[in-house]
Amino acid sequence: MKKKFAILGILILSLSFSLFFGCGSSARNPYGNVSDNHYRITNLSVTIDASAGDRSMRIVEDYTFEFDRVTYDPSHGFYRDFALNSGEKIRDLNVYNASDFSDEFKLSYPNNDILRVRVGSADRTVYGDGLRCTIEYTMLTPPYAQDPDALAVNAIGQGWSCKIRQADIKVILPENTNAVPEYFYGGWGENRNAVGAIVESAPKAGAKEYSFAVRPEYEGDYALDNYEGLTLYYYMPKGAFSSSMESYVWIVLAFGLVIIGVALALKFTIGKDAPLTPITNYYPPKHARAGEHELPMDPVDMGYLIDGTCQGSDVTSLIFYFASKGYLELIEPNSKENKSDSFKLIKKCELPDGLPNYQYIFFSKIFGKKKEVTVSDLTNRTYTAVRMVQSNIAGKYKGKNTLYDGKTKMISIAASLLAVLYSFLVVGFSGMLVHKSLFGFLGALAIFPAVVSILFGSYLVNNRQKLSKPKWIAYAVFYVIVTAILSLTLLAVHPDTFGLAEKIILIASVVSCCTIAPFISRRTKHYTEELNEIVGFKEFLQYAEKERLETLLEENPQYYYDILPYANVLGVSDIWEDKFKGLTLEPPVYYHGSTLFTFAVFNSYYRSSYRAYSAATISTPSSSSRSGGGRSFGGGGGFSGGGFGGGGGGRW
Repeated sequence: MKKKFAILGILILSLSFSLFFGCGSSARNPYGNVSDNHYRITNLSVTIDASAGDRSMRIVEDYTFEFDRVTYDPSHGFYRDFALNSGEKIRDLNVYNASDFSDEFKLSYPNNDILRVRVGSADRTVYGDGLRCTIEYTMLTPPYAQDPDALAVNAIGQGWSCKIRQADIKVILPENTNAVPEYFYGGWGENRNAVGAIVESAPKAGAKEYSFAVRPEYEGDYALDNYEGLTLYYYMPKGAFSSSMESYVWIVLAFGLVIIGVALALKFTIGKDAPLTPITNYYPPKHARAGEHELPMDPVDMGYLIDGTCQGSDVTSLIFYFASKGYLELIEPNSKENKSDSFKLIKKCELPDGLPNYQYIFFSKIFGKKKEVTVSDLTNRTYTAVRMVQSNIAGKYKGKNTLYDGKTKMISIAASLLAVLYSFLVVGFSGMLVHKSLFGFLGALAIFPAVVSILFGSYLVNNRQKLSKPKWIAYAVFYVIVTAILSLTLLAVHPDTFGLAEKIILIASVVSCCTIAPFISRRTKHYTEELNEIVGFKEFLQYAEKERLETLLEENPQYYYDILPYANVLGVSDIWEDKFKGLTLEPPVYYHGSTLFTFAVFNSYYRSSYRAYSAATISTPSSSSRSGGGRSFGGGGGFSGGGFGGGGGGRW
């Protein structure tokens, strides 16, 4: 178990480093500057409408392309990269008027800094001039770092791998704008001033339009070379731009708080368990349920009740339980009675009447028609019986004998599903803010930490009586940390639609609800009574004093061996063994070894044989088990590429 946790920890640390360091941005030039001269933009028209005054801009980009006919590297279309590294968000994106490209386009995230729109089809090639396409979208930006009232936008991104012959830019701002605009063009980080900017009359009530043309210095030349763009700076009056949170953020926040509140309310009302009052038992207790008072618990029964599961090792404990009852003997390898190098079992008698059905199933499968079997005889043969035992014991505690109240169990499941659904829908619908094709794009990734949280929570619920209190608390802390770290995968979801605040809200809500939900299930009265007996018995095994154990050995010299299968399923076999060190014990009547009996030798044999029988009984036959673009680093100022948005594109 510790080894598994160590491996899991290494994987989690690796994931964390990849999230926090693998996706980071650097301050260097973000563009590769690998020019592509087999295509060019002959005309680019950009309209930026920021007249709403709320840091949202409706942008329309009209492109006219010219593609060379290249046999060895044909063109299928173009891609447009939107820079997201400065907190930009793209909304309501659409592509139309795509002559010769068709309106077919796909959206993807090459990395956290880029939203890519790929226009065209792999089944078609394009070439020639006059190829047009329009991309329209809304861009939301945070306040500009150097001046919260300024508008800084990369009207033409510095990431285009081709040349741009000419461009026309139109910017619509609120009517109260009287600032002198600044323009910078060139490669990323340059600060060459653009020319030809003019201010025109207001195009509509309550707005003012700034428009200008970018033309080449010589006829037939290009206005912008490869990886050159244009950045605009408008220094607005104080308070010109309001800052408001998108409505869906409030929805995320509201629902997150609601599901946490509902989960907590359910846990501390209908999900509140009656406190346990353990009853001290020196011997395995009898069932507390009505009609079963005369029937003692066997190890499988107790193993299932202590943690709600029947593991293969619990079923293996029946072998040593049968031995303690005198139904079979265990023979050590290379002993007088067993010349082979494999552990051997010898049947002494058939099981008596009145025992649970699963005991007969397992005992019969061990021996079949034989009197003696070795570990190799059990390999790949008893797994069906193990599964039947597990099915039988699980079926025993269904219906009227259920361990948890049916109503609270259903509510617990519903709360878990609500958290999973919330996680999926928030992430899924956030993608639709960009385009409908992104619905559920990474919804499965959002479900992952939710499901892990539920599994961890269920493990803690089932094992809170089996694990010691310090260990249970340590596991709880470990699982919360693991779940929180796994939830960091959501930080990579839709970087432009799902902001950091929303991601934190989502993670906190999902982790909290999914961790709490399994605890809503309330134990039934009968299950609480059974646990009182089992927990009291377990506490005796853990804390019994030597004087009491010596008395019990006087009453029953085989006491240690009779209890050992139960100590195994309760997870306290090591403690139980330590308590008998230094005491005088007789050899177990069912064990025959190759050397003189000692307590240490027997326990070594017991552990190794237990592992061997467990591996053999659950083993199954193999056949039965399996049939390019640039990035814009906005937020700076006074140079080309220092604004929000931009990006670039290329040919594909």
